[in-house]
Amino acid sequence: QKFRLNCFGIIDRDSNYDGFTTTESINSERIIEYLDDLSLRINLAETLWRILKGKWIKPQDYISKDNLFYAANRALANVGKGLYVNFKNHAA
Repeated sequence: QKFRLNCFGIIDRDSNYDGFTTTESINSERIIEYLDDLSLRINLAETLWRILKGKWIKPQDYISKDNLFYAANRALANVGKGLYVNFKNHAA
């Protein structure tokens, strides 16, 4: 008796896997549904960008492209170490 199992997902370099298995065919609708669901769980970038621009980058950082590049990279490298985003108080 033949049994079919289809798997779809993603894995990062730290071996964190997110995906699904099904006995049904995986079509574009199912993939879009999965990606939409995934984006609601991990797509917090807009909140990060808003805080980066509104709190962590200072007006003087906009003096030149190099200053802005340095300030943004400095802040992003410090996220989770010295700079934190409280996502509980922001809309997803």
